Amino acid sequence: MSLFRRGHVWHYEFEIDGKRYRGTTRQTEKPKARIVEQRQRDRITLGEEAGAVTLKDASVAWWNARGRHLRSEATVSKRLEILRRCLDFSLPAHAIDTPHVADAMSKRRGEMTHNGRMPTASTVNRDIIDTLRPVLNYARRIMKVRGMAEIDWKALRLREPKSRVREFTAAEIAAIRARLPAHHLAVFDFISLYGVRLREAWFPLHCLDVEGRRVSLRQRKGGDWHSIPLDEAWARDLAARAGRASRARLRYVWFWEELGGAIHELQPASFQKYMKGVLTELGIADARPAHDLRHHAATQYVRRTGSLAGAKRLLGHENIATTARYAHASEQDVRDGLFGSAPAQKDRAS
Repeated sequence: MSLFRRGHVWHYEFEIDGKRYRGTTRQTEKPKARIVEQRQRDRITLGEEAGAVTLKDASVAWWNARGRHLRSEATVSKRLEILRRCLDFSLPAHAIDTPHVADAMSKRRGEMTHNGRMPTASTVNRDIIDTLRPVLNYARRIMKVRGMAEIDWKALRLREPKSRVREFTAAEIAAIRARLPAHHLAVFDFISLYGVRLREAWFPLHCLDVEGRRVSLRQRKGGDWHSIPLDEAWARDLAARAGRASRARLRYVWFWEELGGAIHELQPASFQKYMKGVLTELGIADARPAHDLRHHAATQYVRRTGSLAGAKRLLGHENIATTARYAHASEQDVRDGLFGSAPAQKDRAS
């Protein structure tokens, strides 16, 4: 019997999942006591009783168990802070529903990013949906929070533009190289051949293995180690640069030189700014100063070798599906296939 009376007041006692709950309804009439008892059952079943799992509880538990062990730990931590600004973390985890997420996404779209721009659809999706979803899944599956809402993630996700791959033409490469001073040209040639990201090109001196002819990169996008094999010419060039940089107590192999011979560190922002000016001067549109050189290097590699596996290794991708986008055919590829080695066709009208 779940309801019983002590004196004039009705009390409840019942069991859910092997756990016994008891207390007072503070009611002297049984019908009203039944209502209180049912509400208490609902709260316990849905996880709303005192000490219920809040979104904050779930996020902390997920972070300790999963988030802080990810290679992208720093990025995930920043996204959790963004999510906290856009969504009330004191809400019970089970109460988070589609409208709550939609509202959080709307708030994020109204914020400025660190570079002073409005966030893109991709950024909003990552900061809100891709950050919140694993936390709620953890609450449901691991913490066994009852009554979790079914959120329509597909309907919430903003439409993202298709990823683009920018390959420079031979004429564009030649024109750019002709306008770069020696210190910028060296960086340009290194990135356009090896396809490293801009920040990865500025590797510490100790990451250069001259004898092994390789560069080991640590602070990559995923946080993993990755090595780049060097040809003999680049190994010699980087070894010479590293020697001069070390003697001048510079941190990197990229530097610019005064007329008197003194050298100074070249910064990534300086290279990027100079490249942007050159692209504008040449009228080369739809091209990013540095990252599109990575796309160019990857596409050129696949075109030369036909090996996606090799390109995957060069770029340090975890999934070959990411590399596959560089296996596109250019107009020249189509022309070569149609007319390159085949004998000229006769005029159809003849």
